[in-house]
Amino acid sequence: MLTTEPDWDEATQYGSYWVKAFVEEIRNLGKDVVELVGDEVTYDNFVDYLQSYNPSAFWGMGHGSENLFTGQNGDILLQKGVNEDLMTGRVVHLLACLCGAEGGLAESLANAGAVCVFAYSRDFILGIESENISPEPDNEVTQSLLEPDGVIELILALGLSAVEAYKGSINRSDYWIDYWLSSGHPDADLIVYSLINNRDALMLYGVPQARLSELPAISPVSLVALWFTVLGSTLAVVQTVGGAKVELS
Repeated sequence: MLTTEPDWDEATQYGSYWVKAFVEEIRNLGKDVVELVGDEVTYDNFVDYLQSYNPSAFWGMGHGSENLFTGQNGDILLQKGVNEDLMTGRVVHLLACLCGAEGGLAESLANAGAVCVFAYSRDFILGIESENISPEPDNEVTQSLLEPDGVIELILALGLSAVEAYKGSINRSDYWIDYWLSSGHPDADLIVYSLINNRDALMLYGVPQARLSELPAISPVSLVALWFTVLGSTLAVVQTVGGAKVELS
């Protein structure tokens, strides 16, 4: 797996901290992970690492919009209608705002040949400014907001399917919602609102039965066999409905 972990502003610093924590857990499961971190997260390095390592999965954290996903200092890494082919044959996971919006980047990546794509259809809330919450990224509130996203990669690393990873993320969000509702924390309502927003924004495009363990080495010739035979499913979209609000935009 390849990850991108820019850290050029508060939002990406929070995201980078927790992606790193989950990467260590994934490595403990015996999985190989190659990381692009901080100033390394440029378009040129991104393309070079994809070509050099040919990872079966990409977990990108950064800022996004309906049509863009970016790296350090807003450097564009993926753009609808421009370079979807970079994700052909890969399991893709974008921790960013809006990339999962209907008709946007994530759907375009799946239609262009990505095996499946996890992304968020609205703004992803990953930090809450409050005098009652530590500004450090390792606080429990930020953990609860980002853990449901990281769970996706842990479940995939265990060999389960994309749709099982999707459901696992939803279940983890529900755990934290129940936790904060009974916590008595002065900002519990805002935290719960943020968790519900993120949970309901999570989208899965592509092949829901896809498993990393079933992905062969990708070549232009093998892609057709991968898409129609190995995974044996038509395009599908798994989605939920719900609220809204800001942060990784």
